Amino acid sequence: MPGPTEFCATLAAATAAAAVAAGSWALYCTDAHNSIPEAPTLSGGLSGHRTTAVAAAAAFVRSNAPLRGSRPMRVAVVTFVGSFCPVTLAHVTAMKVAKQMLMGEAQLHMQRPSGLPVPDVVVGYMCANSESKVSKKLAKKGIASISERDRRMLLDLAVNRPDLSWIRSMDQAACEVDYRLPQSQRRVEVVEALIRQLPGYEITHYRLDGADVAVQWKAWEQADANNRFLCCGRPSERGQGSTADLLSAMRRSKNGNMAPGSQWYDQGFFVLLPEMQNISSTQVRSALYSGNMAVLENMLDKAVMEWNIKHGPYRPSTGSMRIGKTKYGNAAS
Repeated sequence: MPGPTEFCATLAAATAAAAVAAGSWALYCTDAHNSIPEAPTLSGGLSGHRTTAVAAAAAFVRSNAPLRGSRPMRVAVVTFVGSFCPVTLAHVTAMKVAKQMLMGEAQLHMQRPSGLPVPDVVVGYMCANSESKVSKKLAKKGIASISERDRRMLLDLAVNRPDLSWIRSMDQAACEVDYRLPQSQRRVEVVEALIRQLPGYEITHYRLDGADVAVQWKAWEQADANNRFLCCGRPSERGQGSTADLLSAMRRSKNGNMAPGSQWYDQGFFVLLPEMQNISSTQVRSALYSGNMAVLENMLDKAVMEWNIKHGPYRPSTGSMRIGKTKYGNAAS
C-alpha cells in the first residue's frame, strides 16, 4: 500500500499527463466551493435554463449512446458546484480530467479503482452558487460579485466548443443535495430530471470537489454505491486542504482505512484525481484589476476574458464598484 509521499508523487507525475490530455494546463481553482454542502431550496420543477440544460444533456446522451439491444447504456453525470466568479480554465480542466478518469483513459497514468464502472457516455453540469451566497462571501472581503445570471452565461461561454458539448451550466439548487438526509433519501434534481427523460439508461451521479472541500466535511464518509464522489488533488502545504491532508484523514477515518490502496477505495465510491496546479479565482480577479493580459490569457477562456474586461466588475476602471478596503491597490475604494 503506497504511503502519502509515494501517492502524492504519483499524483504529481500524473498532473502533466492530465494537462496534455485535457489540452491545457490543469489548473485547480480553490475558489470553487468552500463550505459544507447546504440543503437546496427548490420551488417547483425545473424551469427556464434548467429545462433547456437537461434537455440538451438528454439529447447528447441519445446521440452518443443510443440504446441497442437489451443492455442499458451507462451514463455518468458529473456535477461541479462552485462560485465561478469568474469561471477559469481551471474549472473546465477539472471537468475534463474527471471525464478521463471515468472513461478509463490511459493518459492519466494513475490508479483507477477496479470497482469504478466505465460509462458509455459522460455528461456534466457546472453549477453556479446562488446570488446571495456569492455576494455575501465576497462582500466580507470587500469585493463586488458577478451576478448569478452572468456567471451562468460565462460558464456557457467557457464550454462553447465541440469537445465540451457534454457540459452544461446550471444553478446550485438544482445540483446540490442535503447530505444531512439519510443516504437513501438524497436526491439531485438535475439527475432525477435526466432519469425521467432517459428511460432505459443506467444513470450514475458523481459529485466533483477539490481536496480542500472534501477534507472540510470528510466527503468520503458520505460515499457509497448511491453517493459517489470525484476529488481533485491539491498540492498545497499540509494543513491547508492538500492531497497529503486528504490521504491522512482518509486513513484515519472513523470507518477504518478508506484511502487509495484500501479494499474500500477500490470499490470506486470516492475517487481521487491528479493534483492540479493551484490557482484561484482570487488571483484571476487581481489580474483583471491590474489589466495583466499575459496572466489572464493563461487563466481564462478568451470569450470569458473579453467579457470580464469589457463588462465585468473587476476591470481596472471599476475600482469604485468594490466595497470596503482590499489588498488590490488602486482597486480599493
